[in-house]
Amino acid sequence: MAINYATGNAATVSFGGAIGNLISISSAVLEREAVEASTLGSADFMEKIPSGVIEPGEVEIEFYYSGSVPSITGDAATLSISIPPTTSGGSAQTLAGTAFCTAAGYPEAVRDEIMTATATFTWDGDTPPALS
Repeated sequence: MAINYATGNAATVSFGGAIGNLISISSAVLEREAVEASTLGSADFMEKIPSGVIEPGEVEIEFYYSGSVPSITGDAATLSISIPPTTSGGSAQTLAGTAFCTAAGYPEAVRDEIMTATATFTWDGDTPPALS
């Protein structure tokens, strides 16, 4: 039986323009709280219901520094992450929604090492991240 997988090779990120020379992209994790709904009649276990709102989370990227990092003072814009296809074929998928930059890490200069930078984007919830 063939194993169906995908590597991160050829993944891309765009936020008001392509961000080149990516090293890593953190996973996007959507979360929602469990709200306690126990009553005096609850026996043995706490009762819980899902929250009505979802925390869209954030995405961190690391890339080779080429003279700039995303602006932390800018407005929300479309954050688009292209995910390569699996080994079974098919096409790449795109995770996209609106986000804003919440952290921009400038590079550390070390002799004989390529400088890297980081940026963190927080999904704003106006256009929730969706995979297509």
